[in-house]
Amino acid sequence: MNREEAFDRLKRVPREFDAARWSISRTLPQVVQDPTIFRTDTLTTGDLRDCQRNLEVTYLTRIFAEFETVLRDFYWSLMHPQQTRRRTSIEAVIDRIAARQYIPADVLDGAHAVREYRNDVIHDGLRTPRLPLHDCKSRLAKYISYFPPVW
Repeated sequence: MNREEAFDRLKRVPREFDAARWSISRTLPQVVQDPTIFRTDTLTTGDLRDCQRNLEVTYLTRIFAEFETVLRDFYWSLMHPQQTRRRTSIEAVIDRIAARQYIPADVLDGAHAVREYRNDVIHDGLRTPRLPLHDCKSRLAKYISYFPPVW
């Protein structure tokens, strides 16, 4: 992987989110107006409303998963290429990479803020967006901008 590929991974998620948000915002009113167009035995209008309500936190988990993939690839490829891969907490990986790449504290704090937000969604069931997805993407991309072009 390289830095440009890493940025591309992060860029795709908000674009998919925008497409999904646009789609659900057009579909839901049509289904509410005419439920017969919603021809499915398993989904309900309530499922569409839940999808709309949880869309941002769903895509938060996606973007953080992409970020984590990039971090682990960088960490094991460049920082520990000879070691056997073991589970290292993503918090520790973020901190270790930041120390090695001289990532400024405010950039590191931004990445941790997104990680903590994601943890609240995954572990505590948070469903109210705390940071806009595009802001999360910006914070994570800023962190990755300190990586070398190729690793």
